[in-house]
Order: sequence, then structure tokens, then C-alpha cells
Amino acid sequence: MSKKCNIARDLMPLVIDQAASEESKAYVDEHLENCPDCRNFFEGMQKQFQTENAKMQQAEEKRMMEAAALALKRKRRRRSLKVILASAALALVLTFIGSLILPFLIMTPAVPLAADQIQFSLWQLDNGEIYFRETALNAGHYIEWKEKLETVEGKKVLSLQALEPRLCFYREDKGSSLSGLLSRLEQRDYDAIRIGRENAWETVWEKGDEVPAASEALNNYWTVSQKISALYDEAPGTPDGKVIFTEEQRLENEQLHAELSHWARLLREEGIFE
Repeated sequence: MSKKCNIARDLMPLVIDQAASEESKAYVDEHLENCPDCRNFFEGMQKQFQTENAKMQQAEEKRMMEAAALALKRKRRRRSLKVILASAALALVLTFIGSLILPFLIMTPAVPLAADQIQFSLWQLDNGEIYFRETALNAGHYIEWKEKLETVEGKKVLSLQALEPRLCFYREDKGSSLSGLLSRLEQRDYDAIRIGRENAWETVWEKGDEVPAASEALNNYWTVSQKISALYDEAPGTPDGKVIFTEEQRLENEQLHAELSHWARLLREEGIFE
């Protein structure tokens, strides 16, 4: 695991608790855009935090129900009390069952989105690399992105999928996104790229198709991102993975993050970033 991954993973609990500095949050956000492994790790950590919160809430609900049962025991006859306790027991069982099933249904991505629920775009950077971005449309909040290289009719095809949970209480017009360089996915050489799900794929690119040139904002955003990554790679670290910047490096890091925010704002105006 790289030093950047270690740093990002150390900062993730602070980001989830909303206790991280803007600099740390920006670093984690940038790293997650380019590292699928850490993105999956981050999503898993979020789920763990949410599960722990649900358990604490369940324990508090149980305590309140037990207190109510005790009060009723002092005020009502034995026969009425048995009925109340039986009802409370049933409620606890249903709550327990619900606490196991609902988080699984709500937070576990398992259902692939249709092709028309994925917005896919490609741009060619000035350095020749192909930058891609895919965004889930009208989908649940928790999205897992998957890619798989397959051979279809003798061609190398990169199949991209977005999975949402089985149960979605609300949907976002434009939600989770995945972006980066195509060369950093499974393999550099593809004959085609398709999105969607089994038996309902949509081809979005074939070898030989023209790829539009990236805007100045996107080129500069990627260049600055790489400079920030290089700065963190060059800086020495402590045994626990924290980066130690010199005063010069700290100032450079602040300046680069300011530049990154500027280009990100322009990309939002262009509709590339949400």
C-alpha cells in the first residue's frame, strides 16, 4: 500500500466525523477520486460507523422500552402486565430483525443500474491520457462502481457497472461519481467500453472513436492534482504514516490546494463536476 493510501486512510475517520480540516478533507476527496481500493475502504468505514450508530440507537430504544415496562408493572394488574410484556417482547424482536435486515437492504449495493442511469464522458488531456467520468443518475445514495475486462466476440471490452442497494428510500438526480484515467483501470488497451448490466449493455466508446479534448480547467485540475500527490510522496513521514512538511512544502501545499479549488469551481461551472 502506498504512502498516499496510508495517509488517506488515517484521515478517513476524521472526515467521516466531520472533524478534519479543509486541507485534509480535500486531500482525501482527491485521493478517493483516483484510488478505487481506498474508495471501497472509505465506503466500508462509513458503513461501519453507521452500523455502530444504529446499534447505539437500538440499545437506547431498548432501555426506554424496559423503563416503560417497569412503570406499567407497578400500576397495572398481573394479567395486563403480561399482555404488555408480550407486546414489548414482540416489538423488540421485530426491532432486532429490522436492525439486521434494513441496513443490509439500504446500504449494500447489489442491483446494477441500467445504462440510461449512468452518465459517461471521456476527454483527452494534453499529455495524451484519456480522462473519464461516470455519474449515477436517478439512483440510491450508496453506489459501488465496478469494472471488468471481458472478451466479447473476439474484442477486449471494458464493462463498467454501478450498483445500488436493493432498497432505496430516495433517489438523487445526480449522485455518486467515479473519475480518473482509463490507463489506471484493469488494462490499458481496450477495443470498446460499455455501461449498464447483463443483457442490456450500451457501448459508449469503440477504438477509433474521436475523444474530445479536455478543457483548460480539466487539464489544469489534473496537473495540480498530480503535483499535490507528488508533494505528499516526496515529504518524509512518521512511523504512523503522517506526513511531515517543511515550511516551504507546507506553503506550496496550501497554494496547490487553492489552485485545485479554483479549477474545481470552473469544472462545476462547465458541468463536469457536480
